[in-house]
Order: sequence, then structure tokens, then C-alpha cells
Amino acid sequence: MRRKEWAWLSATILLAACAGGGASLAVKRAGEELELGRFENAYREIRKGLAEKEDDPALRRLERKLRLRALVARARDLCFERKYERAMDLLARALELSPDYGPALAWRAAVRRRLGEDLADRGNAALGLGKLEEALDLYQKALGYVPDLVRAKKGLQEVSQRFQEKREQAEECFRNAVRAREQGRFVEVLYHAERAVDLDPTRRDAKELVLLAESKLAEEEREEARRLAEGRAWGGAARRYRAAAKRAKRAGLPWAAEAEKEAALLEQEARARELMLECRQRIAAEDYDEAAKLLEKARRLSRLEMAKLGGLSHDLRIGRIETLARRARELRLEGRYARAEKLYLTIASLDPEGTWKERAAAVRVDAARARELYERALKALEKGDLESARNHLQECCAFAPGFKDASRKLRELRTRIGKRKEPGGPDPAADK
Repeated sequence: MRRKEWAWLSATILLAACAGGGASLAVKRAGEELELGRFENAYREIRKGLAEKEDDPALRRLERKLRLRALVARARDLCFERKYERAMDLLARALELSPDYGPALAWRAAVRRRLGEDLADRGNAALGLGKLEEALDLYQKALGYVPDLVRAKKGLQEVSQRFQEKREQAEECFRNAVRAREQGRFVEVLYHAERAVDLDPTRRDAKELVLLAESKLAEEEREEARRLAEGRAWGGAARRYRAAAKRAKRAGLPWAAEAEKEAALLEQEARARELMLECRQRIAAEDYDEAAKLLEKARRLSRLEMAKLGGLSHDLRIGRIETLARRARELRLEGRYARAEKLYLTIASLDPEGTWKERAAAVRVDAARARELYERALKALEKGDLESARNHLQECCAFAPGFKDASRKLRELRTRIGKRKEPGGPDPAADK
């Protein structure tokens, strides 16, 4: 601890002897903290004493002096922690209390030097990364703290040189953009003009060329979108409208929102077309329920494919009818007349103008005829009239081979008749 601080500490101890009560205890504790060089703790102890003895002038003077030392001590610690801005704030507060306070002035000069050097180092790092604007700002701040800082001055020169190089490159890009504009190549115009703006953001002429190129390209995209839409290429048209809307928005064209709406509608049409393709595949696979769901989804999306939707609906209905009719015919041949009749009636509800009800009636007639022949065969068998039974079963199986067990009985009956005709076979009278 310096000699002046020891002298000041002796004065505080003397003050403690003159004070009384809680204030004396606070000064004593403050003295102990000062012995350890802990100004902030000492200041807090004095504040506690003032809480008990607010009007004590000696404590007031001591509090002011300790506050100065506490601010400087904390600023010093922050400086060592490289928290220079916060240290500067504390030192500014100390100098507000005492503009001529030597330690605060000395530490302010030291912190300014270190802060300037730190800013210059950060400027060098930004310069190494090509961040010229950031580097320029850091170098200027560094020189604001340390006007004679050599590394900051050199950094500024390097930034200035690089800015000059970028301005020259920007000028070349701008000239390339102008040449491309004269030849009507607006993709190249946009590329070179944007490069010029990136290199030199102050180039208003390059920015104007960017807007011009965006406007021209937006118009081209919109025209291509219209052409694709006329050809009913919904997906491609939607993508073109989206691109046109983005360019139009950047160029500030009034029809950007309209293009967005067109893109959304055409995207729905494209999705509806995908659903219709899936629907057709489901129809081919005879998965009509799933096909109907896909068709309904497509109907909700599409406003421009009504003819195709109608054709697909017709194909779905015809496919369902043909499949049901085929199955009904199979059931009829199998002799499963009740189910065949039910299917024909279902088809009649799908196609009221067809002859499906008549076919259902014919199935009922067939069922009655097959049942009659089958029953006659059974009665003939009971009487032992194998020939009559065979004839009835043959007639039944001729148009209803799957009716009950008529086919099996016919095979068994033929076997029995064949054995009877063999020499030494059973006596026909025995069957009777």
C-alpha cells in the first residue's frame, strides 16, 4: 500500500476514535478491509455506518473518499479482465466526483490505451476475414481512444486500399452489366449489377440496373408461365409464376401478388392431376373405393380439369360395373344365385338405364329351374331311376354347374350306371 494511502488510513483510524456507537464499529471494520487493500468492502462498511448515523460529516467525507477508491479499484480489476468499456464507465463516474483525482486519471489513460489496442486487434481480425466495414469501424474507434496507435493507422490504410480495389472491381462489373443490357441479356445484367452492388453498396446506378434486370426477368417468367398454362402444364406454370412473383416483388412491380395467387391455383391443379393419375391406377387395379376417394380430392382442388374429371368419373363407374357384372356372371355359373341376383341389383342402382334388373330376374328364373331339376333328380334317385336322375342332373349342370352338389352327384351317378352295364354287374332290379 502506498504512503499516501497509509496516511489516509491513519486519519480514518483517528476518526474512528472520535466517533461513537455503530459508526465507530463501521470505521474499524472499514480500516480492517483497507489493511487488506479491499476498497470496495471498506466502502460497504462505511455505508453501513451511515445507515445508523446519517448526519455524521466525518463519515460523509470518508464515504466520498472511499467511493472514489472503490470505483478505481473495481475499474482496475475490470481492466485486468479485459472488460474495458465497463472499466471506462466506472472511471468516468469517479472523475465526476473528483475531476482531478490522480489514480482515476492514470487508470483512465491506461484503460484507453488497452481498449484502443484491443479494438485495433479486433479490427485486424475483421480485416483478415474480409469484413471491411467492421474493420473500418473498429480502427476508427481505436484511434478515438489512442490517436497515435500505429497498428490502427496501418489498418485504416489497408482498409482504404481494399475499398479502392473493390470500387475498381465494382466499376468493371457495372460496365459488363451495361454491355449485357445493350445486348438484351438480362440474366447477365443481373449477375454483374449485383456483383457491383456487393463490391460497392454506394453504387446507385448499379442498383438501378438490378431493378431493371429483375423487372425484365419477371416479365419473361410471367410470359413463360402463361405459355405453359395454355399448354395445361400446370406444375411448370406454377413454378414459373412463383419465380415471376419473387422477381416482381424485388423489383416493386404491382402484379407480384396476382402472380402469387396464380401460382397457388396452378399448384392445386398440378396436385389434382397427380391425384387423377393415382385414381386411374387404382381403377386399373380394380381398387374402386380408393379410386373414388382420390377422385373426390381431385374435384375439390381442380377448376380447370372438369372434362378429365368427368371422364375419370365415367371410367370409374364403368370399371366398377364391369367388375361387378363379371363377378355376378361367375356366381351365376357357380349356382350361387342369391348373391348373383344381389350384385345385379347393385349394378342396376349404378346404371339405371341398363338391363341389370332383367338379368336379376333371369337369375331368379335360373335358380328356380335349377332347383326344380335338382329336386327331380333326387326323387328319381329315391325311386332308383338312375337314367332319369342322370338326365335331370345333366340338364341342371348344363347351365348351372355349381348349383349345390349337382356336379358331384352326376359324377357318382355316371359311375354307378357304368358299373351296372359291365358283365356281372349289379342287377338293375336290385336298385329298385
